[in-house]
Amino acid sequence: MVEQDEGRPDDMAQRTDIRRVKAGAHPRDRKPLIIKAAREMFAQSGYHQVGMDEIAAAVGLTGGALYRHFRGKRDLLARIVFEGLTEIEAVATPESPGGYADPGQALDTLLGRMAACSLEIREYPVLWQREAPNLSTEERSELRARLLAIGRDMSVTIGAVRSDLSPADLDFLVWANISMFASPSYHGVKLPRGRFEELLYRMGTVLCATSVLPAGAPPAPTAASANGRGGNGLTARASRRETLLAAAIPLFARQGYQATTMEDIGRAAGIAGPSIYEHFPSKIDMLVAASMRATERLESAFSQALAGADDPREVLRAVVESHVAQLLEQTDLFSTVITEIVHLPDAERHLLRRIQHDYVSEWVQLLRGLRPDLSETEARVVTHAVLSLFSDVARMRRFRNRPGLHTELVRMGLELLTTETG
Repeated sequence: MVEQDEGRPDDMAQRTDIRRVKAGAHPRDRKPLIIKAAREMFAQSGYHQVGMDEIAAAVGLTGGALYRHFRGKRDLLARIVFEGLTEIEAVATPESPGGYADPGQALDTLLGRMAACSLEIREYPVLWQREAPNLSTEERSELRARLLAIGRDMSVTIGAVRSDLSPADLDFLVWANISMFASPSYHGVKLPRGRFEELLYRMGTVLCATSVLPAGAPPAPTAASANGRGGNGLTARASRRETLLAAAIPLFARQGYQATTMEDIGRAAGIAGPSIYEHFPSKIDMLVAASMRATERLESAFSQALAGADDPREVLRAVVESHVAQLLEQTDLFSTVITEIVHLPDAERHLLRRIQHDYVSEWVQLLRGLRPDLSETEARVVTHAVLSLFSDVARMRRFRNRPGLHTELVRMGLELLTTETG
């Protein structure tokens, strides 16, 4: 499930700056204000839904004047994307040898800095994930290379403490941490800054101490392991409507909603011409159908898990196992919802986010029954962190064929959810 049910976090400093501009102030360098305004608007509404004129108006400029600062919207997006990367690179860079008395101190420092940075750059991860297809080929390559370098830098510090791990297991643990720390980008839960950082830091310590399965452990028996990558779960259907949806979902997931045409979908489904429109009047109708399908699957799996256990801890385990299984079995379906929700019409998007809010609330209620140390807001932060870890790692190609992935994600989730972080 997309962790966007609370809406986007407000950047109060940004809003104050923009109000000053509208009130008649004229800062000498408008670029920082332009970048802040565009970053918030891209994160809130999506790159394709925001025009340069809207960005210009937010900072008291005309559309033409904005082009004196940036060549175009893609140039502005690239500036935002790489600005955030620079900040996290500074945090992830390993400390110089001898900087700490032992590796554990270096790790504590890294996790503390990551917790702080994740709130400082709160809007960036969603842009890296969702808007990367709108960058040039060279920019996408640079983004990927720099993200991988961040992972390698973190591996140095974490690996000094977890020398028991193989390089592949260490890489898995590092990216689980990165996904957890990125979670605030996907929700707008508000918590006092100090407590928010503390929760993220302590969850990082839990993750870094998590054991992984021994080499050669068998994969969990899921549909994902049957086809090797996880699919849309809708193939080989007799209904032409379902055939079209089965063709659309992987295309949306791999090349993006905007880049996919009805002709692409018809060709992939083996259905050509006007008959496509007999089943879906437009491409957006396919996206709406896929989004509702994903939410229905998670809600149904959650209900079945609740009905299958009595002890609260067993209920939690069943819920976690069913959620992870759905993500691994329906990789393309959930990837589509996570990355393309901004393209839904307003009514459907608001409905989907309300459903997501209710779904997260079910997790929060279950968690608070086991964790009296957490307030409702804190439990929501923890829940979002776990769901973000699940959805990110499940969609990473580098881990799709990892033996025991289902079991490891369940173990990580349960430890994050049940270990006290007070």
